[in-house]
Amino acid sequence: MRHKGELEVTCKICRRVFHVSHRYRYSYCSDRCRLIGKAIVHRDYARNNQEHLRGYSRCWRHGVWGASSRRIGAAAELYALKKLLPLLGYKDIFHVSPIRRFVPFDFVATREGTRFLIDVTTSMNRGGAWNRTALELAKALRMPFVRVFIKPDFTGYMVRNAFDGGNVLLSRVKSLPQ
Repeated sequence: MRHKGELEVTCKICRRVFHVSHRYRYSYCSDRCRLIGKAIVHRDYARNNQEHLRGYSRCWRHGVWGASSRRIGAAAELYALKKLLPLLGYKDIFHVSPIRRFVPFDFVATREGTRFLIDVTTSMNRGGAWNRTALELAKALRMPFVRVFIKPDFTGYMVRNAFDGGNVLLSRVKSLPQ
């Protein structure tokens, strides 16, 4: 029942007609419709603002994984060479990075009679052209390619077959031996 001075408004979501004393901010008939409308607006905002999403995701990654640098990356390579790779069962480890900086992997090593290409990184995800080059090279050489992720604070690591994907799975991160 409409009272004196009330306006008749149609809900933006369900098209139900309802009455309000003034039209200001009344576009939805209920909280349910208002939440649906706001979700649609947010989805459009997020889709059109990739820079905002990248910033949010970068902030989240730094909170979970930590920030890295070239110095930390070099220290992680030395740690992997001296401690981690031998602990994982790799033998005859050849460090490629000091010889040629632009090779897309860091080590060539043997494990259980098979030669592996190994990339050690402190980044949470590894992608782009660098990743494609390394994968194509590994396929051409018919060698398995393994990526070792080491946390920048040296508290955890994860080993992943590079052909299965290039990101860290947080549920599979193990603590580093000291």
